Amino acid sequence: MIRLFCCAAIAIFVSMNLFSQTTENKVKDFLGDARFSEYQNTNPGLIEYLKVKVDEGYMVSESVNEKKSSYQEIDHVFYNKTQISIEDFIEALESEEFNILHYSFPNQDSNTTRHYLLGESNILLTVYANSVINRKVQKLN
Repeated sequence: MIRLFCCAAIAIFVSMNLFSQTTENKVKDFLGDARFSEYQNTNPGLIEYLKVKVDEGYMVSESVNEKKSSYQEIDHVFYNKTQISIEDFIEALESEEFNILHYSFPNQDSNTTRHYLLGESNILLTVYANSVINRKVQKLN
């Protein structure tokens, strides 16, 4: 009986891990296995930066009532350089598999933190500047 329970617990744990990407897997997915392995040896700082960007490089705020002039309303984003609708992006954003590394945004400037209102929704996406992400990486080290 205990053996059956242990096997069931292991099967559940393994299946949960197969269907949810870890931070490292998201970076691998973005770079590809060959470049990921190469950068682990030649540029481990880039790997660390991308890991932080995956988890902490953006913030989603829902139900934004006050629209500030610094917010840019957008009606599309780019997924791997292909334009997609805001509706498709919001759907992806809600997924556990969401990987910010695959997306770019209109008028994106990696030197500036940008605030994007997603279409007609009240969802605000904040994409942090490289300097903000770099400070987060430094705090980890």
